[in-house]
Amino acid sequence: MNPMAPMLPAPAPMAAGPTEPVVVVGPQYCAPYVVPLTVTKKSISLTDGDFTVTDANDNVVLNVKGTLFSVRHRRVLHDAVGQPLLSMQEKILSMHNRWEVYRGDSAHSCDKLFTVKKSSMLQLMKTEMDIFLAGNTAEQVCDFKIKGSYFDRSSAFYLGKSNTIIAQMNRKHTAASVVLGRDVFSITVFPQVDYVFIAALVAILDDINRKFSDLSDMIFVGSKFSVTVFPHVDYVFVMALVVILDEIARDIRRGAVIQISTSQRPGRSTR
Repeated sequence: MNPMAPMLPAPAPMAAGPTEPVVVVGPQYCAPYVVPLTVTKKSISLTDGDFTVTDANDNVVLNVKGTLFSVRHRRVLHDAVGQPLLSMQEKILSMHNRWEVYRGDSAHSCDKLFTVKKSSMLQLMKTEMDIFLAGNTAEQVCDFKIKGSYFDRSSAFYLGKSNTIIAQMNRKHTAASVVLGRDVFSITVFPQVDYVFIAALVAILDDINRKFSDLSDMIFVGSKFSVTVFPHVDYVFVMALVVILDEIARDIRRGAVIQISTSQRPGRSTR
């Protein structure tokens, strides 16, 4: 080794992909190379959850249609020519935001492919979801897992509880998306991974993200607060906290964690 030669920087670490094909919907949707997809979703739509999936050449490969005014929240994923590939249905009164996904436009148990649900009921700034294939009826160990952020719209899709990543999703910020009122996401599907399966997971994630965002807006935006300050409590301090809570509605989208501390304990009467 030449001691005078410059030392090259270390290469960026590469995420470990699956060693075998990940087939859920069909092997025809597994490419031997990385598949970059772009998801474009209208922020305001007459139907709930309409978005389009395009490839690297801007060709439409998939689209999702949802129903805004329905008792059972349901979405259908179609291919480029309008054929239904998957139907996604939210289970009513589920504490874990449970979704069941079926082949085609079906809702029969024999056509069920997989189930998606939150790993835990209480999830604030982060999201973690478990995916169970139809044959995994015990649902003790998940077949796939999603970890990410609600408000950054960034997530990684894992094979089971391992560190093997099969896909990644990130939010794209473009001038067109702001002007047209659209959400745009970039999806990287790893080689030999079913990209239709990943697109369905993104559609379900979008619904959960929207619900949490709507709840945040309902609590903090355009609301009037009634504050009751107890006797011998510093009302200026309390009002300052109310102002901070209002700011949390904006900061929470960046994953902010608020902690209140004081330099001294509240005053006590001494004898």
